[in-house]
Amino acid sequence: MCLPQIARQQHFDIYTRAGITAAQFSSYNPGLDCSKLQIGQKVCVSPGSLPSNAPGPSPNGTCFEYFVQPNDNCFGIATKFTITVDQIEEWNKNTWKWKGCSGLQVGLAMCVSPGDSPPIPIIPGLHAFGFCGLTDEFCTTTGPNPCISNCGQPTLPSCSPGGTLGRYIAYYAGWGNRRTCGTNVAPADVNWEGFTDVKFAFATISQGMEIQLADQDVPLLKELVSQKEKYSSMKVTIALGGWDFSEMEPTRDLFSVMIGTSGNRATFISSVKNMMSTYQLDGIDIDFGTEDSNIRLINQPYIFIEYPGAIERGAPATDTPNLTAFFKELRAGIPSAIVSCATPAGYWFLKGFEIDKIVENVDYLNMMSYDYHGQWDTNVTD
Repeated sequence: MCLPQIARQQHFDIYTRAGITAAQFSSYNPGLDCSKLQIGQKVCVSPGSLPSNAPGPSPNGTCFEYFVQPNDNCFGIATKFTITVDQIEEWNKNTWKWKGCSGLQVGLAMCVSPGDSPPIPIIPGLHAFGFCGLTDEFCTTTGPNPCISNCGQPTLPSCSPGGTLGRYIAYYAGWGNRRTCGTNVAPADVNWEGFTDVKFAFATISQGMEIQLADQDVPLLKELVSQKEKYSSMKVTIALGGWDFSEMEPTRDLFSVMIGTSGNRATFISSVKNMMSTYQLDGIDIDFGTEDSNIRLINQPYIFIEYPGAIERGAPATDTPNLTAFFKELRAGIPSAIVSCATPAGYWFLKGFEIDKIVENVDYLNMMSYDYHGQWDTNVTD
């Protein structure tokens, strides 16, 4: 093992200070390109090899993963792990979204050891352009754009013809009744025939971590609940969320704070039980967005997106497991009530949800499929 020296200046200064010649320095560091020497990089100033902290593959054969940080470059990453840039390029040939060292993307999971590429955290097949799905287009491993993760046609679940439960869901927006355009519709004005679930939107969270409803919404909620006498198959639940609450100060972080501790969650769930009892509600719908734990984006509190509290809000990574714990505790607190969760349609936003765990404690997921199409489609011709 050689005597290591940490580069803090040019190679001339390193070998001069070490009392060796340029030829000796070159012989001690074969293959070193001095023009690419990085501050903090270890070099040898004596015979032998550098001590290595290069990681090995994981026990399951997957490479050792590193998540690209802001201002990272391959030289710096190679220096950190005592590997080479050429090794990084070689190990990441099959890494999803890898564009070479010249195109590093913040948050990208990359290999810093030999091994299989980092798994793509989605269940459907993923083809080379990054789109996922369940058909041959996404799942086959041949062709010009083959599947690169979770390949193979999945087995879709099935049930008997009478084994499904159809739900017909509507939202009644309390704030919509206060518009000044002259088209306000009260709950009693609506024909609710055929609807199984009607959600009153929206309740919010108080600074004391309790569910709350605007004073002007109270009579509207009572009127909506009273419609159950006329429409016996209709269930009324309270929807928690809303654009202003989720995205504007000073309330935009309250959901994250509420789910952040077991004490706050218990306080909130207790208040939900009280509200359900007070207004004879049948359950609650949760509308909350979380952040993927491996991606950090600049906080943009007023970004115009169609999903409240989504990944761009820079939420803490702990939101993901905390939300899962919240649903588990909510279900335990109101075991016979309807618990639903509004989810985004796109994988980009879904990455912050542990959907496979959340579904164990909800009656259904209400996917916001309006995210699939919008004004951006106006010029599509095929």
